[in-house]
Amino acid sequence: MFYRTFLKSLPFLSLGLVLTIAAFAFHSTAVRAENNLGQFAANIQTWLSSDTAVTAAPMSDFAGIYAMIDRVILEPSEAAPERIQIWGAFAMSQPEDRNNYMPPERGYLYYSLVAGKESVCRAEWADFKAIAGTGQVIGFGARDNPKGRLRKAAEKAASPSPYPVAWGLTRMSQRPSNYEPVIALRALPAPLAPTDGGEVKAGKITLTARNSYASSANHKYVFEIRALGSGESETSSPLAAGAKDTSWSPNLQIKAGEKYIWRVKTTDGQRNGPTASSEFVGIK
Repeated sequence: MFYRTFLKSLPFLSLGLVLTIAAFAFHSTAVRAENNLGQFAANIQTWLSSDTAVTAAPMSDFAGIYAMIDRVILEPSEAAPERIQIWGAFAMSQPEDRNNYMPPERGYLYYSLVAGKESVCRAEWADFKAIAGTGQVIGFGARDNPKGRLRKAAEKAASPSPYPVAWGLTRMSQRPSNYEPVIALRALPAPLAPTDGGEVKAGKITLTARNSYASSANHKYVFEIRALGSGESETSSPLAAGAKDTSWSPNLQIKAGEKYIWRVKTTDGQRNGPTASSEFVGIK
């Protein structure tokens, strides 16, 4: 009788052991949490996905957005913000899938305060401001709740979405991780020039991208430029990374009135990183 009862309770005892270990492993992961239980669940998921976790069954990821933030703009002022622009790279949770995320894209999210939760919003916005430019990956929002719309850099900031208050911000480890959204965000270069939505004089052009945070000695950069009207295009050979930025000057000449898209990605000869893109128009 005791043996049968013990066997029935074993799965629950195992789960309790995992939760206890995860609690100690994640004593400092959260940046801020409004709901401790929800944050604890998110921390467990991150730990189970890490290199240090024991082998365990997959667990749904609750985070709605993973982000690597370049800069933050608080409106109308930093002292009493009512809206926030969060610029950087974002991997949004994939609809109707509990475990996967969309490929990372660059742009910005635009949010406004949520009535009755103003202090929570502002506290998390201050955390975004502090983290901007550090290369840290942050998880926030909830997968099953509205997350707002990712906007292109050229789009004017208007009609902000309500900020997705959920379980606070979860800081991901800066060591190498086998978790795909983190890998993809840290491997994404940042187009610097020409800027998205910008204008470029006809003639010769140089494309410049900020190196990804995951760059290493064996990483090279591949650029591509394409005229959206004529279809004329050119792709670089894999280029050695510069100190901080990497540039390429194609033979293709910019024509006035033509719209162009250019892309950049990393490669190590076996695996290609995610692609970042930017559009511009040629002028006289």
